[in-house]
Amino acid sequence: MCIWGYEGDILCPFCRACIECRDHLFFKCSFSRRIWRNVMQSCLEPFPVVDWDDVAIWCIMQLKGKSLKTRLCKLSLGAVVYHIWIQRNNLIHGNVVYSEEGLIARIKWEIRSRLMGKGQYRRSMVNIRLLQNWNLHNLLLD
Repeated sequence: MCIWGYEGDILCPFCRACIECRDHLFFKCSFSRRIWRNVMQSCLEPFPVVDWDDVAIWCIMQLKGKSLKTRLCKLSLGAVVYHIWIQRNNLIHGNVVYSEEGLIARIKWEIRSRLMGKGQYRRSMVNIRLLQNWNLHNLLLD
């Protein structure tokens, strides 16, 4: 934003320890890392991403096919980035700010809601564990 001539506060609104940039805000900030860690653990996925280049590589390597895990990871990627951005704007503009736990709950609610419209999934050890993590046991085929 400095490149565009922005003259306001340039520190990360979450940690206030680093200059805000895309990679820091979404992946390197301790606040964002905790959000990612929590959500991706529910997806049974380590998330060693630290910048947008890593996201591109991770997407190419991990987000192939139509498995439940792949769908959850895709939904999680979009939801976490979106909600971190909204939380950032809320902090800057004095709107409602959620606690870390509240933000994680909102992200997970959105992902669960979107997944419920995708139908049911075959019974496998991975799917059972994933659906347990997301409290969606009813999406398993009998």
